[in-house]
Amino acid sequence: MPPADPAPPLIETSPWAVGITTAPRESATLSATLESVARAGFTAAQLFAEPDTPIPDSPNHHQLRVTVSRRGTTLGAFPNWYVSLTELVLSRPHAHGYLILQDDAELAASLVPYLEQIFPQGPLPQGIYSLYCPAHEERAGARGFTVIDPGWQAWGALAYLLSPLTARRLLTDRTLLDHRPHGPAEGLKNIDSVVGWWCRRAGVPYFVHQPSLVRHLGETSTLWPGATATGQRQARHILTDARATFSL
Repeated sequence: MPPADPAPPLIETSPWAVGITTAPRESATLSATLESVARAGFTAAQLFAEPDTPIPDSPNHHQLRVTVSRRGTTLGAFPNWYVSLTELVLSRPHAHGYLILQDDAELAASLVPYLEQIFPQGPLPQGIYSLYCPAHEERAGARGFTVIDPGWQAWGALAYLLSPLTARRLLTDRTLLDHRPHGPAEGLKNIDSVVGWWCRRAGVPYFVHQPSLVRHLGETSTLWPGATATGQRQARHILTDARATFSL
């Protein structure tokens, strides 16, 4: 009998491209992150895994289709983030927005309907949208996405949503490329600082969402256990279900 025709490729119909960077962690949080991505309403996510990272036996959660890209060598936090965002942009060139998460982010439920309510026509307007709001960036009386100008003092690369134009501008800027050979700590970390500084230099708005749409599951950095995620780095007010924002 002639061989069967190959199955047609899956066509991604969601306008959102979701990537999750992950690395070995003493207390695993990846499963909880994936479950929250599904509850948020996303239909697919791509894992960008550093070597020796445990992947859940059944990484598909609640009809969330999960693909895995494994790194051959350890890149470090900033390089893996940069390469992962590049892969998302090149693999999903027509996405309305690129959401890149760390593996200890717990998203609010019903996040997708909320985003589609406040951004009814894609692609996203230019900007970097932090779904996470550390305590010191809260502004009295502010609700929804608020523009701030943190520069190098930006905190919290936990969950960045980027517009297509912003993602392409950022990835091709020499500031980002120069961080790896010339930045502090051998250019292996400081994702948030580099992003905040680039936004200031490039004149691109940097938003944080109040209340925070993300809870930080990890108490310490994956690669730097001494770097705690406590105090002002924690979100003071967190929405567990984005439907509560519909009335904001």
